[in-house]
Amino acid sequence: YIVFTSNIGAKRIPETGKVLSSTLERGIMAELFSVLRKEMIARFGSVIIFKQLGFDIQKEIARNLLDKEMKRMALRGCDLQYDELAFNYVIRNGIVEGLGVRPLRDTIYRCIGNAVCDVMLRGDANPSGIITLDKEKNQLKIKYSVNSRKE
Repeated sequence: YIVFTSNIGAKRIPETGKVLSSTLERGIMAELFSVLRKEMIARFGSVIIFKQLGFDIQKEIARNLLDKEMKRMALRGCDLQYDELAFNYVIRNGIVEGLGVRPLRDTIYRCIGNAVCDVMLRGDANPSGIITLDKEKNQLKIKYSVNSRKE
């Protein structure tokens, strides 16, 4: 299967979480046909219209992605956790109005990866500790745990 996603018609969808009306769906489909060629739309097996994700759901997705990244780093020998400052930083920088959580994964990879690389460049091949926000530099950093080396 090939899945094609788009934000075509997303501005029409209310954030109320209510079920979409048939009038609203027709409007979104009309916008779809104005943007894409009929021949392309005819090749789709189906068109599904999703309601926008609420902020609580976006935060849940962010936490799941961060947890998954911590597990991925653990497989590479990095014993890392994150605090609420890091979580909130990822939310602020990874959830973009109109794009939802799409950029979130890239933000997590980039920010966590940069924090790990900074420590590795200082000579620690297997960083461990708490990922937190460096407020002065406005970026994530690794704060070493008590059982680990000093910063």
